[in-house]
Amino acid sequence: MTQGSTPENLRGGSSRRDFLKLSSGVTLLPAVLPVFGPLAGSTAVFASAQAAPVSQGGLPPHAGRGLASRRKAFEPLAYSNVDAVSLAKGFEWYAIASTGDVINAQGDRFGDCCDFTAFFEGEEGPDHGYLWVNHEYVITNVLHGRKVGASEKTREMVDAEMKLVGGSLLEIRRDKGNSGGRDPGKGNAKSAGQWKLVANSKKAFRVDANTDMPLVGPAAGIAKGQMVKGTMGNCGGGFTPWRTALSGEENVDIYYGKEPKGFNYGWGRYYDRPEEHYGWVVEVDIDSAQARKLTSLGRFAHEGATFVKAKDGRAVVYMGDDAAGRCVYKFISKGRISGRKEADKDLLLEGDLFVADLKGGKWVLLAPANEKLAADKEGRFKTLEAILVNTREAAKVAGGTPLNRPEDVKVHPLTGVVHFTLTNNAASGDFHGEVVALEEEGGDAGALRFVYDTYIAGGRKQGFSCPDNLVFGPEHSLWVCTDISDSAMGRGAHADFPRNSMLRVEADTKTGATVARHFLQSPRDAEITGPSFTPDFKTLFVAIQHPGESSFEDDKGYTSHWPDGGSAKPRSTLIGVKETSGRFA
Repeated sequence: MTQGSTPENLRGGSSRRDFLKLSSGVTLLPAVLPVFGPLAGSTAVFASAQAAPVSQGGLPPHAGRGLASRRKAFEPLAYSNVDAVSLAKGFEWYAIASTGDVINAQGDRFGDCCDFTAFFEGEEGPDHGYLWVNHEYVITNVLHGRKVGASEKTREMVDAEMKLVGGSLLEIRRDKGNSGGRDPGKGNAKSAGQWKLVANSKKAFRVDANTDMPLVGPAAGIAKGQMVKGTMGNCGGGFTPWRTALSGEENVDIYYGKEPKGFNYGWGRYYDRPEEHYGWVVEVDIDSAQARKLTSLGRFAHEGATFVKAKDGRAVVYMGDDAAGRCVYKFISKGRISGRKEADKDLLLEGDLFVADLKGGKWVLLAPANEKLAADKEGRFKTLEAILVNTREAAKVAGGTPLNRPEDVKVHPLTGVVHFTLTNNAASGDFHGEVVALEEEGGDAGALRFVYDTYIAGGRKQGFSCPDNLVFGPEHSLWVCTDISDSAMGRGAHADFPRNSMLRVEADTKTGATVARHFLQSPRDAEITGPSFTPDFKTLFVAIQHPGESSFEDDKGYTSHWPDGGSAKPRSTLIGVKETSGRFA
């Protein structure tokens, strides 16, 4: 097939409500190297709502390192099925921005399906900041108030959808609560500690499906010197020390196809845009409001882009490819971090991309120098540009390990152990997924050898299913968000999970096991995404994505009315969570 045109390169996960039906056609390797037996005394979480130990009879080499035993901090939240954000006792949540809210003086509006978030400190001190927020996709049945097929859409409908993807930079301020009797939200003690949207900001901005941006790096030539039009499918991400957000384009194959197979937005009926312009990591400078696509990080369904520093000063970015049978990747820059923005801002344009071979415990180079790629009978990988545009095919030929939907990747801030999620793959019998811990040789992100094992597995006994987004919080605590499809929640293998959740992972001092403590549940049909903490760990930001996603299916109306209640249409909403009498850690 011609370069950049192969459907396989970005196929998979086209509709999240169909993910349980995915079939990769390959044998998938579960992410377990040592095999552990069941742990005696393992208990279920559902009847007692207590933290449940992982079913494993031994401890991996990294177990307990950097993961302090937790004080109880909060009682685990009981599972329920109400149309609300439910929180463990001792915490409260508040809305910051919902789909359609005005975010700046220009009248730009907050997009749909908020996802990854990254907090940047502001110029005015610790109570001022900026929050980058991804917008993954559009819930068209909610936007249009009915189910609309791709072939039915008018250009005006498509234009409205194109404004709701991409990302938002929000300006926010924290209420000090010292203004006496003023109204809540304007300084009242009741809102003390809450972050408020600066709706008339002159610095906030949007990036959407029509924003011009260049392709940069080794595969920039495919744009032929022209600007690329827009970004969409923005799921997970990361951030750099030079104040840029990294926004991963994930399931981009569902937007411009003219003859859709399965779910498709049908934008290609009105706009003819090359598919190889999408599926990259977008770097957004929050100070200049400029965006560009980094081709050096490869083209696939980017769940995230987690930035860390190697021991020798090189920049490293870890990434997952969210689809059944796909791989985990790592980019290592050629240059080294200096700490000066002007010197560092182009570090991610040049370097080496690797795919993980979990069986061999090594990172495999994706470049023409790779002997397997050079020997390809079809000659598909003669240039670095061809490899980067067709990363999935190159990874398969090079020996990357196919996995059960590798998604978010986060690195322990103390130990350097790399944690990533495998959400699930029903086709291979993995309904609940797991969190994997990968330990780089010498604890160095720049190393090319590693060992790995299951860190915590999902399942009924463990009290959670389908792990997706991760974040490290206070005292190096690890938090896990789940992504069970709205078509699977409360049914079959997921009968005990009526809604998606967020949990805190901790060490049990008596057994040495890793356990998960239930903290938060989403409204109906929603997914919990994009968790991030402020630097002082007093606020947890969480994106509540696509409540009411199944609205107007099977002759139903809205299946959720969150957050506005009554008969209102559901809206994806960015929330803040703060402690009242409980503790995050």
